[in-house]
Amino acid sequence: MIAGANMVLVDFHPNPAKALCDGPQALTLDELEPYLEDVRIVRAAYEQRRALAAHAMQAKAAVR
Repeated sequence: MIAGANMVLVDFHPNPAKALCDGPQALTLDELEPYLEDVRIVRAAYEQRRALAAHAMQAKAAVR
């Protein structure tokens, strides 16, 4: 996500212990909203850093 990923696959299950597959790696449905909030925070940090880098590059080019 921070590197600009186009897709992330995350398994969510109401009861991972009873999942037919991928149970041990699945997050619970209660973890969905906090997970999505983390994704939003990371993406916002990435976008802010990208904008700062672009501004620095423009400023450097203007000095030349």
